[in-house]
Amino acid sequence: RIALVIGNDEYPEDSSLPILKNCVNDAKLVAKTLEGVGFEVIAIYNADLSSMDEELTRFEGKITKGGTALIYFAGHGIEFEKKNYLMASNAKLQARSRLTREAMEAEVFATAMLLAGAKSSFLLLDCCREKPPAAEWAGRGRKESGLAEISVDGDLVISMAAAPGKQALEPAEAGRNSPYAAALAKWIPSGLKHRDVFAEVRKEVFTTTEGLQRPWDAGSFIDDFYFAAPRNLPANVPMVPMPVVPEKHPLLSATKDSPWVNPLGMEFVPLPGSPGVFMCRTETRVRDFEAFVNATGHDATAGAVTLESSGWEQAGGSWRDPRFPVTCAQTADHPVTCVSWEDARAFNDWLSRSESGLIYRLPTDAEWSAAVGVGKYPWGGGFLPPKNAGNYAEREANIGAFKSNNYPIIEGYDDGSPRTAPVGSYGANRFGFFDLGGNVWEWCEDKYRPSMNDANLLEQYSFLKKETSDDGTPYCVQRGGMWVMSTEGDLRSSYRSFAPPSTRFVRNGFRCVVSAAR
Repeated sequence: RIALVIGNDEYPEDSSLPILKNCVNDAKLVAKTLEGVGFEVIAIYNADLSSMDEELTRFEGKITKGGTALIYFAGHGIEFEKKNYLMASNAKLQARSRLTREAMEAEVFATAMLLAGAKSSFLLLDCCREKPPAAEWAGRGRKESGLAEISVDGDLVISMAAAPGKQALEPAEAGRNSPYAAALAKWIPSGLKHRDVFAEVRKEVFTTTEGLQRPWDAGSFIDDFYFAAPRNLPANVPMVPMPVVPEKHPLLSATKDSPWVNPLGMEFVPLPGSPGVFMCRTETRVRDFEAFVNATGHDATAGAVTLESSGWEQAGGSWRDPRFPVTCAQTADHPVTCVSWEDARAFNDWLSRSESGLIYRLPTDAEWSAAVGVGKYPWGGGFLPPKNAGNYAEREANIGAFKSNNYPIIEGYDDGSPRTAPVGSYGANRFGFFDLGGNVWEWCEDKYRPSMNDANLLEQYSFLKKETSDDGTPYCVQRGGMWVMSTEGDLRSSYRSFAPPSTRFVRNGFRCVVSAAR
């Protein structure tokens, strides 16, 4: 999560722009709020055009592909010839010929985030919007105060302190915050979905200003986004005791041979090709997920589908008891299964809230690919898997539904585990990661697209061409296979499975990545 926060209120004395008193205060409040929910913040105050451009470039360079980017601007803004301009601190607004040397187009900020590859982008405009001086600007642009509506395309949300064509209010007293900044500071940490955050901001500002100002927002997100951990967690739940992050967190010194270990005992090593990003060496264990459930009261049991000895898909059971045969029972060190994408995200949000300054999340599809490496299979080239390659289908066929349905197995392969195996039971790959093949399918952040899979697999398996369930819910990506996989296509490193995000199925597990916020 990376944010650029700009507050400009010291405009030249000979400027045609009115004096502002509180934009820097507003920007500092928003910056502090964003830092509190895990954003790294680049904050600049009373910046001229050169400084704004320079910091935007630095901000773009820090955006990670698939990450979150946010820009907040407090200061003067105008619309001219259907374009919106955010005024630098050197702006005088005396001649339209100088406009592009005194201001930046708002759309440039939005485009910068999208082109940098952010999965979730926010542009928040807290502008005291002015109309151009009548004489100099006659016949050009709008005569009214306010910005124009900005079109939205891509995973972007634009929020304005006032509706298009309307002017935002600034408190008359210095040292106070604008209604919009104050509402953002209140609702961003609330744990509501992003849509609900902006709805509450709108209501708050409208009420505070007695109906004189109504914020406006538009977005084209496919997924829900949470600035803070979801509100469905009980209030005042106990968190795992974790230290405040020092300026240089020991996470940043982790290596393949010397992993960083969090208070749950999860081990993290560097993710190849992603400086500052660390992936857990193993899948999330039953003990890790149990700590989360015990601390928060999160219910991850409803609707679970498990595998029983008498049949393949059976309702009932849960992550606590996937109803494996007694001889294959889950222990605290087995990978947690029967968990949904939503459960995995809630687990990561809990860890992020628990440890100040660290951000936990699911890996992106690209990050998972980097971890598994370039071999055709997780163990390298050549089918079949060698000894100790991972937990795949071998003796499973001798139990229950597998035997009756003639489910295929890998002949001659014996991994010693008819169901899941404790994490780390087999050899690590060259980057230090275990079980990137077999054991459980691992959720990724991404929504599934058929183009992610090899063309010949799409022809062989027509179901891979679907992107959504029958009710239109987008599928989420799963990687790595599971303990019942046996065919050549299923065992490829590049193979993507999928499921709706609410699915709690016996094959589904996950691992985490973590990065330091600062």
